[in-house]
Amino acid sequence: MSNKVLVIGAQNIDIFTKTKEPYRLRDSNICTVSMAFGGVGRNIVENLSRLGNDVSFMTVFSTDHFGQVAKQSLLDMGVILTHSIDQDGYANSIYLGILDEENDMYLGLNDMAIVESLNQEYFKSHIDYINSFEIVVVDNNLSEESISYLLKNITSTKVMDAVSAHKIPKIAKLVQYIDYLKVNKIEHYELTKLRQQLPEENMPKGTNYIVTNGPKEIQYLTLDKPYYSMPLQCDNIVNASGAGDGFISGFIHGLLQNKQEETKLEYAKRVAYITLQSNDATSKSLCKEEVEDETIY
Repeated sequence: MSNKVLVIGAQNIDIFTKTKEPYRLRDSNICTVSMAFGGVGRNIVENLSRLGNDVSFMTVFSTDHFGQVAKQSLLDMGVILTHSIDQDGYANSIYLGILDEENDMYLGLNDMAIVESLNQEYFKSHIDYINSFEIVVVDNNLSEESISYLLKNITSTKVMDAVSAHKIPKIAKLVQYIDYLKVNKIEHYELTKLRQQLPEENMPKGTNYIVTNGPKEIQYLTLDKPYYSMPLQCDNIVNASGAGDGFISGFIHGLLQNKQEETKLEYAKRVAYITLQSNDATSKSLCKEEVEDETIY
């Protein structure tokens, strides 16, 4: 029997700053600072694990204190890290999120040079292992070369999170290899704009899009035709960072159980909602029972 789900991507130490007033540029600002584990790949891994799934993770850790503490936190959750890397000579990946007075993202900064260790040669040597999984989730924080190799050579169901608008060019010519792609409204616009410049052979032939528009709306699109739409309402946002990762995690959880599209999106909405109530990019209160409770429908 094949394994269930593998996530390939980054793990970070997340540092968040929050302010109660609008930022004053080029000046000192009073804020609060917090630290937590994060990264798109890691957030998805943690969410899937908290939802009761057996999850494997291919990532890279520094050998310093930060990297090894991050690694141990995943091992403590039961995440399988047998094909991850401990890399000397680099600082662990760091993400700095600056949140505004509404607790929404104002600016994000990252130092992710260590992720380059997850290169094409590494994935070539592990492709049989990767293809032993039913679902493989690919993080768009990987290099363009690595993403291209993975999407063209993975035979399993492929799920991808676009991550950010400026990383869309890496996948614009590869969309046809992705089974499920999660984008926000801005990322979808950038992707559509770039796709219009591509030859016919690069146009997607079966990609399913999950498009989020903040708390306003979720759309499920097949070949750009709206299939399903629903509101995502959250009146008490504590921290918007990680909500998109929570959303795709809930969708994958439904995909693993062969649920209908409406149910997958409902799971996605619930995980995103729970994440929005957390100070961190993942929520320790996330659990399978709350997400799957049919009495809430």
